[in-house]
Amino acid sequence: MFILMLLLFLIFDVLTFLIFDSDLTAPPFLFCLSYTFSILCAFVNYTYWGLYNYSFLSFFIFTIGAIEFIIIAFIVKNFVGSPDYIYKKTDYNISSEERKYINLDVPFTICLFIFNIVILFFWIRNVRMIAGGGNFSQMMEAYRLKTQYSLDTDVRMPGYLTQASKVVIASGYIYTFAIIENMLNKTLNKKDTILVILIVGTYIVMSLFDSNRLNLLQLLGAAVIYYLVLDNKINYKKVGSIALRLVLLFAILLFIFYEIRLLIGRSNTGNDTLVEYITKYAGGSIKLFDLFVTDSVKHISPVWGFQTFSSLIKTFRGFIPSIPDAISNQEFRIFNGISLGNVYSAYRGWYEDFGLRGDLILQGIYSLFYSVFYYELKRHGFSMHKFATIIYGYMATSILLHPISDFLFSMFLSIGFCIYLVIFYLLYILVIKKRT
Repeated sequence: MFILMLLLFLIFDVLTFLIFDSDLTAPPFLFCLSYTFSILCAFVNYTYWGLYNYSFLSFFIFTIGAIEFIIIAFIVKNFVGSPDYIYKKTDYNISSEERKYINLDVPFTICLFIFNIVILFFWIRNVRMIAGGGNFSQMMEAYRLKTQYSLDTDVRMPGYLTQASKVVIASGYIYTFAIIENMLNKTLNKKDTILVILIVGTYIVMSLFDSNRLNLLQLLGAAVIYYLVLDNKINYKKVGSIALRLVLLFAILLFIFYEIRLLIGRSNTGNDTLVEYITKYAGGSIKLFDLFVTDSVKHISPVWGFQTFSSLIKTFRGFIPSIPDAISNQEFRIFNGISLGNVYSAYRGWYEDFGLRGDLILQGIYSLFYSVFYYELKRHGFSMHKFATIIYGYMATSILLHPISDFLFSMFLSIGFCIYLVIFYLLYILVIKKRT
């Protein structure tokens, strides 16, 4: 079953590349490519992880989920992207001269940078209070364990600081978009570069002090998406060279990802080699999900949709005391003496809450949302709708992270994300719209 699944996903990669017009950012292509990488990582450990006994149920869910994503995206593409629509000026028929330079305002950016530094200071201070003493690595490990695997409200970040940190995160994406737009317009200058380094650098430091490398992966993923959707000079002949550069960039990123693991508190992986660590991190979900669906012990959610709609459930808990407080992080598992972690893919939470039918329904909604969002933006022009493009880049990284976890229903469907949207829009007005 496992070998067949690997072959099918390799075929899916080729099919999505061909039927979606060699578009490297087409949602179904990104989806299939990310799962292919995870399955290949698992394949490296084929014998150690016992993948020769892979269950049909896991094979079915992963495979039918990809097919469902492709079919829905294909239908959306042919309806939303139909040539029968009235001609509109898009990224593919405007010249770089028609695009406007985003003149980053120095006084405003300095004020924003100072605000972000203040937030970072209070963030670090609270991390130290929660984690206690020790060196940086020990502090981050203690902080991660106490905040992610404890129900004690005394070891959580203050509410005001959690909300203020959203400004740091949103500004990181806004300024990343601005520098890419100016770079493609050939209007990038030293002033812009310095301002972006200040803002994005603060975001990176805060992510490290949050023991969160996924934030860094998401920002880089969004930057790549911004570049690819905004570059109107990409054609079939350039796809190969661009893909090669992306592979090289991805390899460098994986090496950095591995090297900083001990720095941010992953001391239990100290003896892992680069290949062992990366294949376990990226491919472990393929085996872990199989262990979950074949487990004789059935997991019962404490409340309807607890894993799927975790952010909404936490919000409702403040108004409905009867909703139990529970940890949404999933259990760690060991197989054949090997710790595989606790990453199960997006399908795990859906399956636990709603079973196989829920997996199929939610995957369909997932594909429909991203396909409509992407092809509507593509039809109207990414550069013509900058704010929507910024938000799409921020959200689209969850497609790449689908083999790790779900973000659409568990994080984006929340009150907190609505606050993010407001912050994103205010910064967009102040940084981009008023400066073009």
